[in-house]
Amino acid sequence: MVQTSVSPTELTCGLRLTASERLSFIAYDLEQTHRFYSEVLLLPLVYAETRDSLPDGAYAPHIEVRYALRDGSTLNFFVFRDEPPEPMRRLHPLRHFAFGVKDVAAVRAWKAHLLAKGVEVVGEVDHEVVMSIYFHDPNAIRLELTTNLIEFDEREAAKAQRIYEEWWTLGATEQHTPVGGHSSGS
Repeated sequence: MVQTSVSPTELTCGLRLTASERLSFIAYDLEQTHRFYSEVLLLPLVYAETRDSLPDGAYAPHIEVRYALRDGSTLNFFVFRDEPPEPMRRLHPLRHFAFGVKDVAAVRAWKAHLLAKGVEVVGEVDHEVVMSIYFHDPNAIRLELTTNLIEFDEREAAKAQRIYEEWWTLGATEQHTPVGGHSSGS
C-alpha cells in the first residue's frame, strides 16, 4: 500500500460547522421545564426517551426530552430520577444560550410576551452589535433573545482578526480560569 502525504490544509478544506444541531442541559423539574418551553417559548416537544444508564454505563435513570427550533435544531433536557451525577451538574454562570430573532421589534414583542407569562426579564440591552433581553428558565439556565444590529461580514471578520492580533501584542496572556470547577489541566 502506498501512503500519500496530505497537508493539514487539504484535510480541513471545506470543513465548516453549519449550525447548532442540539444543545443539552440538565433540568430539575420536568413539568416546569415542559411548561416553560412549550407554553412560554412556544416550542414543540418532538422527542422523549427514558434510559436507566448514561453512555458511559453509569446507572442513572433519566428521561431525555427535546424541543424543536424552526431551523431543525433542538434543545435537549435530561431529568434524572435522583440527583444528577456530579460531573454533569457543572455549568459556569456566564454560559448561556442565545436564541436569534428577526429584528428589534421581535425582541420587544418577546419581552412583552415573557413578562405577560410572569417571566422576569433583564434588558433591552443594546450591545451595539446586538440587542438582547435575558431571562432564566425553571432550571436557572440563562437564556437570551437577540437580534443582530450589524452585519457579520468580511469587513467585520477582518476587524475581528486585527483586534485579536492586537490583544496579544498588548501583553495579554492566556486565561487559565477554571470553568465550572474544572481547571484546564483536568
